[in-house]
Amino acid sequence: MIFVANQLFENLGGKVYFLYSYLDDLIFFPIILSTILIIEQFFRHNWSYIIPFTHVLSAFLIFSLLLELVFPKFSERFTADPIDVLAYFIGSVFYYLFLNRPRIILGKVSMIRTIYSKQ
Repeated sequence: MIFVANQLFENLGGKVYFLYSYLDDLIFFPIILSTILIIEQFFRHNWSYIIPFTHVLSAFLIFSLLLELVFPKFSERFTADPIDVLAYFIGSVFYYLFLNRPRIILGKVSMIRTIYSKQ
């Protein structure tokens, strides 16, 4: 929702420098890793599965290297920015500490409820 709201704000001509420059980088990992977590839990039939720390760290390192070192060398559409890496790091830490949680299915509906204590 934050991403969509920011994109609408930008498309209407509004720009806040920090949000315009770094919000997408900050929320990249929480969005991607949360999506991967739900897919993993679904296909494993294990709603208590969480993404291991080493996988979160690996994702951070691989994407940081690709997006900030490799892609800028091959395309002018990409710009290397060390603050982007800091934003990726903060997003990864936020995901691991607050969003990487087991889930349970309530009743016979497909609603998923997050359990706020790690097992």
